[in-house]
Formats: sequence, structure tokens, C-alpha cells
Amino acid sequence: MKKIEEQSGGIIPGAAFYPIPCVLPVSRVVSKTLGDAPVPEFTCEAHCGTATYIFKDGEKIIPISEFLDVDGFFRLLNEVSAEELDTSVGRAKAIAKLYVRLSSIVKKENAPKNFDLAAALIDILTKKKNALERFHWDSLMVGAMHFMDPFNYDIERVKRCIIHYVVPDGRIIPFCAFNVLPELYREKIIRDFGVPVTEWERRTGRKIEDDIKMI
Repeated sequence: MKKIEEQSGGIIPGAAFYPIPCVLPVSRVVSKTLGDAPVPEFTCEAHCGTATYIFKDGEKIIPISEFLDVDGFFRLLNEVSAEELDTSVGRAKAIAKLYVRLSSIVKKENAPKNFDLAAALIDILTKKKNALERFHWDSLMVGAMHFMDPFNYDIERVKRCIIHYVVPDGRIIPFCAFNVLPELYREKIIRDFGVPVTEWERRTGRKIEDDIKMI
């Protein structure tokens, strides 16, 4: 975060970044709005990663924290997620609450001219097709993952991992267990389940060179 702030000349401040689990209120709102559609809840340990959004406004780059009280936004979404969003009445209440409260947490004078946060949220709550496009148009998520190694290995972080490998024998292995302890996982699994190229081609009836050409 500090390096991004330095290398961007302060345009993207370190304070604009938030831990990944902060987006849980967003997941809850989307999940309740969509009903029975499964929505991931990124409840990893707080030190696993960090991210922010930056928006393009002409030739100018604006971090989301420049025009949005991000903490207030998450608090508002927590309140909205308590509504019955799977009903038309509940969504109407949520939309009314958003209209009333967003003006106090959004600095419109600092926001990108082509971005309307209220419209983007209402599109989601009203189940408008391609609703997330409004939010991601002319924006970029900047993220960083705090990869572990044998010297900073943290069992509590591994327990709450949100990125997994599903291996041929049915096991689900956390990312940092699979890659940081390769002699126990990655290398052993490759030895146990890997096949030579010639054998793969015999089984599939395809040539690996053909797949490489398509990339």
C-alpha cells in the first residue's frame, strides 16, 4: 500500500485500501436481493489481502475514498441488508434509505462525472440486468495479496482461506497450504496424479501443441 502511494505520486493513497473481508456487507445485500442464488462471502483473515477502486474521469484518476465515506458506506449496507430484500416492499424500503443516506456519505463534487453510485446500487436492488456494469465502468480494482511463506506462516489465516485447490482425490486444500508446503501438497499431488504429455494425448486424442497455438 505504501509503495503504491509512492509510485503513484500520492494519487492512490495507502489509506484508500481496505481489508478484503470489509466487502461482506456487499455480499449480504446482493445475496438477499438475488434470493437463492449463491453469493461468495469473503470472510478471510484481515491480513490476507487488501484492495481499493480507482475511477477514470477524463485524464484524471480518482480513488473511491476521495468521494465516498467507505466506512459509512459499509455501515449503510449493513443496515440495508437487514431489510427483507427478497420482497418488493423490502427493496422499496432499502431504496428509500439509500436515497436519504447516500447524500451524507458521497461528496458529489469529488466524484467522477460519469459515475452515479446511487443509480448503481438501485440497479442491483431492482435486479436490473447487468447491474454491476455501472459500478465497474471506467473503474479498476487494485488489489494485493499477502502471500505467506515458511517464515510468516499463520495457521489462523489458513483456516479462513477463501482460495482453494480441489484435487483429484476430492480434497479441498487452502491456497497457502498447497503452495507454501509444496512437499506435502503441490509436488506430491503432481507426482501422484500427473501424467506425461504423451499419455495425456493418448487419453484425450488431442495434441498439446494445438492447445498452445490457441492461447
